[in-house]
Amino acid sequence: EEALRHFRQAVEIYPEFDSGHNMIGAALLAQGQLQEAEESLLLALKQNPELSVAHYNLGRTYLKGEQFSKANASLTQAVRANPANASYQLFLGMAHYSSGLFEEAHEDFERALELRSNWGEAHRLLGFALLQLGRKEEGIPHLREALKLNPKASWASEVQAALNAYGVRPGPVR
Repeated sequence: EEALRHFRQAVEIYPEFDSGHNMIGAALLAQGQLQEAEESLLLALKQNPELSVAHYNLGRTYLKGEQFSKANASLTQAVRANPANASYQLFLGMAHYSSGLFEEAHEDFERALELRSNWGEAHRLLGFALLQLGRKEEGIPHLREALKLNPKASWASEVQAALNAYGVRPGPVR
């Protein structure tokens, strides 16, 4: 709240402060104020169309608001501007997955893992994307790796339930 107030003061003084608009948008997104977040992030991008973090935050805003085609477009821009950012890749994968584009999601999650190989969340999402594609033999090891890396994650029971549904018993990860 305090930081948000300071960033608002900063953009009042200097309206072209693209990072300030981005930070306001990110804070509003965290508070669930999606329309206000979108407006602020669009202002950031008006000031600097190449600001990858603003594309990322805008994509996250659209994803949270279930505007998946807009999320795909914004997150694609973020990835184009900064392809070495694993979070950008992961969220693009989430947008593709939410749109039913499982092959694209699978590719995005693989790229995220190339950048950050020990990321349980990326293994979890890749595993589910592969299952959606009917590639159980490839997907199951990723789900198991996700549990190995993050056994206490909020999503661990969901992963364990999926493994149980496929008849996979606890054991060593390949």
